[in-house]
Amino acid sequence: MLKAYTHTRDKVVFTTHRIICYDVQGLTGSKKEIRFFPYSKRTSFSVETAGFFDGDSDFKIWDSGVGCFGIKFGRSIDIRKIGFFLAKTVV
Repeated sequence: MLKAYTHTRDKVVFTTHRIICYDVQGLTGSKKEIRFFPYSKRTSFSVETAGFFDGDSDFKIWDSGVGCFGIKFGRSIDIRKIGFFLAKTVV
């Protein structure tokens, strides 16, 4: 594990080979979805910083075979560091 972030109940983990997303759903949180995105399948990504009225930062990745998947981060996380990290990740 290289980096891990939490937003409300969801988690995102950046490892050396893939991104792992834990999506907790429902009121009780008993339903969970775990998605794995290998860096080798990543086609592109985008980073959107938090604005004045919008408190969340958005991160989107496009993987071949999956399409687009978005992840929200809180204002306290510097999402640009995630973008720099992924830009340096060699596939």
